[in-house]
Amino acid sequence: MKRPLTAFEIKKIIRIIGSWSENKLSWKGLCNSIQQQLGLEITRQGLNNHKVILDVYQNKKRFLRESQTNKQQSESSLLNENEALRIKKLRIQKEIDQLVEFQLTLMANINGGVVIVPAELIFGESQ
Repeated sequence: MKRPLTAFEIKKIIRIIGSWSENKLSWKGLCNSIQQQLGLEITRQGLNNHKVILDVYQNKKRFLRESQTNKQQSESSLLNENEALRIKKLRIQKEIDQLVEFQLTLMANINGGVVIVPAELIFGESQ
């Protein structure tokens, strides 16, 4: 029969759970990490017998799951916003092109069919 965990070991296990940085937390992964870091061979059932460990484990799982969901929603939101901005840019560019064409038509009508195009319209910003 294996010995019970000491209060010091329980604190260390709680710290391992709290500092878990991988995206997914599993009992198997936690047991492996405890084995590597503390040299304790323990099972999921052994950990599950300690309510404080179980509570910390469940809270960390919930936090990781919510963080992943929020990250996915943020990425999705950014993609949608990016697409909306791209469409808006195309619409504005089309309006600019139409205004330039209208301006050239006005200039042609004013100058009797001869169009004198300002350098800004050809080269963008003034030189």
